[in-house]
Amino acid sequence: MSGIAGYFWKDQNRFAEKNVIKAMADAIAHRGPDGEGFYLRDSIGLAQRRLSVIDVSDNARQPMGILDDTIVVVYNGAILNYKELREELVSLNARFVSESDTEVVLWAYYIWGKECFCKFNGMWAMAILDNRDGSIVFSRDRLGIKPLYVCETGGAVVFASEAKAIIESGLYNVQVDDSWLYQYIHVGYVDTGEDTFFKSIRQFSPAHYEVWKNGIPVNPVQFFTSDITPEEYNAILESSKKVNQALS
Repeated sequence: MSGIAGYFWKDQNRFAEKNVIKAMADAIAHRGPDGEGFYLRDSIGLAQRRLSVIDVSDNARQPMGILDDTIVVVYNGAILNYKELREELVSLNARFVSESDTEVVLWAYYIWGKECFCKFNGMWAMAILDNRDGSIVFSRDRLGIKPLYVCETGGAVVFASEAKAIIESGLYNVQVDDSWLYQYIHVGYVDTGEDTFFKSIRQFSPAHYEVWKNGIPVNPVQFFTSDITPEEYNAILESSKKVNQALS
């Protein structure tokens, strides 16, 4: 378990500030006791709290970039087929400096673009900055094992592994969604879709990616569909949660 956080201004003439993403990272410090990292470039700021698992060296620290930060990522998860993908990417002239699956994510996106999400076998929540065109791409795994929350507020788009990191950014004016509070009291849970306890904070949908360019979102794209039964889905989800717990 690691934690990611960040924000970007829709107005690209505004600059991201270190104190904002530092406050967000501190709010999810429990998710990553092995270190923290930050990346600021113009209107965007990224942060990660690290739990070292696959490659514990400094070469695997995040935010991570390749080719002089042509592509930069903050990522929480595990790409289970990363070794196979790495071999294929090396054959396509990718050059690795770490043993991490994070670097595989970067090269996969650089070479295959958004098609890379269909190739990943695992669990993830990530934000990719493509400095070739200034776009930001959010993506979440097929079953939504890894959490990702996104909020549009005050001219900024704020995201994190936990909603409280968005609140701690200071960019969001907290507003409780009374209808979901009512449902929680009567049903006992609210994890039924994008909505959360907080107005304007949404859970990013599983099996989707979403591109933001020049402060404008493109409609989310669903990269995976399944006709499995609810019972089969729940069984897969429980199995995946056990894997997640074993890695965290």
